Amino acid sequence: MSDTGTFGGANRYYDAPIEIIAAKRPWPPRETESEGMIRNLLADSQPDLADRVRRVVKQWNLALRDLIRTETALRLSQGDDRQAVPVEVQDGLPRPLANLVNEFPDPLIWKLVLHLPLLQATVAGLRLTLDNLPAIRKWPPLRQQQLPFFNECGDEENLLGAKWFMERLVKELEKLSLIDRLKGINEDILGAYFFRIPKIRIYWMVIGLVASLLEVSVEGLTIVVLAHELAHAYTHLGKDIDGLQWKTEDFARASLCIVEGLAQFYTAVVCRRLEEKQPEAFRAYEKLLGMQGGPYLVHQDWGENDQRAGEVVRVSMIYCRSNGIKNYELFLQEIARAQDSLGNRLGGRGEYGHHGKKL
Repeated sequence: MSDTGTFGGANRYYDAPIEIIAAKRPWPPRETESEGMIRNLLADSQPDLADRVRRVVKQWNLALRDLIRTETALRLSQGDDRQAVPVEVQDGLPRPLANLVNEFPDPLIWKLVLHLPLLQATVAGLRLTLDNLPAIRKWPPLRQQQLPFFNECGDEENLLGAKWFMERLVKELEKLSLIDRLKGINEDILGAYFFRIPKIRIYWMVIGLVASLLEVSVEGLTIVVLAHELAHAYTHLGKDIDGLQWKTEDFARASLCIVEGLAQFYTAVVCRRLEEKQPEAFRAYEKLLGMQGGPYLVHQDWGENDQRAGEVVRVSMIYCRSNGIKNYELFLQEIARAQDSLGNRLGGRGEYGHHGKKL
């Protein structure tokens, strides 16, 4: 895969020091017109949305940190040295999504898009009804109700008209390609790790919007987003057994495929660990993959279903951090070497030491 840019840089809204963020986003934030529109639409269908997201973050923050720490063998605290990475649930829309919403300022569009799965299901239901209309007319429970219009030819005409209208409506909404536009945003928009501060922000309005589009629970999606952003924090600032971290400038200049791939890999691992206890999280993770692209999918090529994958990715990540690897092709070479080494000497040290360093 060709490179898709770096994780940091002037164009990444989360690559900014706290002074710049504070200047651009006073607290409490001044709500833009587009943000107010989305907030009002969400309030109609999910009035307690923000509180639900906050409850999940409060309930799962420590548990997810424990899982990621176990999988990565990286720690934000060692002895008396502690690295704080607070998590806050944020109002508003991150810049990339706000720009997209501003292109479609009509609230009706977003109201319909929020319910697009329902509209698509309505079309499917009308098609099913028409395909089976002769048998439905003879179905005893309906015939016994003696509906005066039911055996007339007009019912089929009305159904055809409704189907035609709904198909046109859905087609026009799909032509907007909003899902494809969201898929093309190679930035975290449901939450973000502001790595120069450091701080994690979870955008409850975006979670509500995407949960509706994907037909997944807000709770499950919030766990996925929180796990992803915590994975960023641990892969960046977590200390290995030698007390080393990923240098911030190396982290910022590393390929998106490396940084987002690692976050996605550990998000997948965490969601699988929770599948029995929290099946909604794994379902949300899998559905979210369908509207993600590029660097958010590369981890699927790292042998994630292989029992060795966790150790392969871990030693490759540590080597990448220690040696300032920024190019994705070089990272893939380390993945391949680790797979060969650990495949031959799964119980020993192989080509790599216990800390992911070459011997």
